[in-house]
Amino acid sequence: MSLIGKVVSQILAVVVPVFAIVGGGYLFGRLRKESDLRLVTDYITYIAAPALIFNSLVDRTLPYENFYLILGSSLFIALGGLLISYAISKKFVDGSPAATLTMAFMNCGNMGLPVCYFAFGKPGLSTATIFFVAMSLLHYSAGTAIASGRGKIRDAFILPLTPAAVLGILVNRLDIAIPPIIARPVGLLSDSAIPLMLFSLGIRLALITEVHGTLPWKLGMGRFIIGLGMGLASASLFSLAGVPAWAIIVQASMPPAVFNFILCEKFGKDSELAASTILAGTVLSLVTLPLLLFVAFLTLGGS
Repeated sequence: MSLIGKVVSQILAVVVPVFAIVGGGYLFGRLRKESDLRLVTDYITYIAAPALIFNSLVDRTLPYENFYLILGSSLFIALGGLLISYAISKKFVDGSPAATLTMAFMNCGNMGLPVCYFAFGKPGLSTATIFFVAMSLLHYSAGTAIASGRGKIRDAFILPLTPAAVLGILVNRLDIAIPPIIARPVGLLSDSAIPLMLFSLGIRLALITEVHGTLPWKLGMGRFIIGLGMGLASASLFSLAGVPAWAIIVQASMPPAVFNFILCEKFGKDSELAASTILAGTVLSLVTLPLLLFVAFLTLGGS
């Protein structure tokens, strides 16, 4: 098989499962409009996602020499993307928090983690996890501050995602052996996270009925361009290469996070625009994500 054929095959192996599960969740959400996601969301947030994060970071086969570079890169992308998004929002949509949030914060959890795992394996998932934890800290604190006018960074540390990451890193670096009686149930819970993340994303998108006007499409494309630019800049600035670099670039280029809609809805900040932009950005990712993965796999030599 030629290199191009191999790359196309790899892209299909990543994209088809991801969008198939998201699409299944979308159809389920359209058919079951009364579906209450709170129990599923709580399970993902408090149990499955922390188990996934812990499980991915305790793997002793993963190299940790890039940990601080990945962490720094993630924070660079978050802060830089937020400043650029605010400047664009200020110039074109009167500083709308909905526009700022949807361009600044990407779906690096529900969508980014599965994509990086399918595309780059465990090393990609490890990088994507560190990125996700760092981005979540800024999203919960700065995002809440933008939507409500006051910061709640305490909430980012109360959620078990951050403690799970810290604990996973400590267990790995201190070479602590986890007994099977703990490792096996954590592994089973971890395995449930990715399909549930994707399926619940589809259900969430089903609640967003339509895109209003051209502005959401422009903001959705802006999210991709800002993320791609910041991802490439961070990889160069922090001297990252190979799988870690591409995992960060892919994570940074994800469509807008659904949590942006939740924040705008909660604080009454143009939630309709936020919802439309999330839907538009996710639809655009059907094109942008395969193209980005095509370049990534070519650069990595189809490996």
